[in-house]
Amino acid sequence: MARFSHLLNETLTLRRFVSRDTYGDSIYGAAVALRCAVKNSFKLVRDADGSERVSTHEIVTDVRIGLEDRVWLPGDDAANESSSRNVMAVADDAARTDGMRLYSTFL
Repeated sequence: MARFSHLLNETLTLRRFVSRDTYGDSIYGAAVALRCAVKNSFKLVRDADGSERVSTHEIVTDVRIGLEDRVWLPGDDAANESSSRNVMAVADDAARTDGMRLYSTFL
């Protein structure tokens, strides 16, 4: 086990974006639980369009989360689609710590 894996002491729910249907609606895969660390803080980030937005949460995981994926923070009701959070930005480079890759995602 990597030295820093104990820092991922919370669990979020993730549904990966799969594709779009004929009407342009998003199709997502099954919900999975991911270990994470959540930091509640305001940070100015650039979204995929290059616009500046204020994120309210930074999530650190050992799995990259995509821009179109759906995320439910620890304590959110994953059965309620409207309580999912939008991914604003994903750090391009992963921090490599003791053989473990860590990714930052901003909501």
